[in-house]
Amino acid sequence: MALTGLTRLKILWRANFVQSAWNFKGMQNIGFSFMLAPGLSELAAAPERLNDYGRFFNTQPYMAPIIAGVDLNLEAAGQAATADKLQRSLASSLAAIGDTLFWGTLKPLMGLAAVLSAILGSFWGIGLSLLAFNLVRGAVVCWGFDQGLKLGPQGALNVSSRLSVNRTGSLTYFISLLGGLTLMQALPNSSLNASLMLAIFLASLVAARLKISIFKVFYGVLALILLWTVLA
Repeated sequence: MALTGLTRLKILWRANFVQSAWNFKGMQNIGFSFMLAPGLSELAAAPERLNDYGRFFNTQPYMAPIIAGVDLNLEAAGQAATADKLQRSLASSLAAIGDTLFWGTLKPLMGLAAVLSAILGSFWGIGLSLLAFNLVRGAVVCWGFDQGLKLGPQGALNVSSRLSVNRTGSLTYFISLLGGLTLMQALPNSSLNASLMLAIFLASLVAARLKISIFKVFYGVLALILLWTVLA
């Protein structure tokens, strides 16, 4: 289905504020309804449909535009009831994928890159880390919304397949490498640096193979950095 370019831009812009009115009762419901409003208005949907979408909504925030695209696709096809049934299951499944990709992988990866840049005195590196994270976020948001809008539920399945844990899991190896490099730079003893870096890298690889939480690996590396810096 097709929405005007302006309407698409409005929806994608509003996607940045999906958590701006977060609340305990409906979670992200207000922000999600705010994001959907331009699309529903162009489709001339019944006014109460906006209220229906505003009852309860919660997912990983960067996955919300995918669900919005699916909902608008189904609304245009006259399948509003299907949209209501699918929304919660889509929100749950995409939340797991989004949490793993963004919170569990990209954020620790970019965080370590920023810490390493700060240790090396390269403040450009900190800015580039933030830029890289937001470029990936923007690409996923725009592509995911387009897939959902064009293909409906099949578009959400396409996104899930492309961003699955099995496909993005290899990024955890870069977290291991950056963790070792960061710790190496934080220690003054060069002979100890190389050995410790190798040990951290290998230990992180083992943790990744054993599917130990990336959060534990990330914060464990940071704790070691602080500990060794103080002891040194």
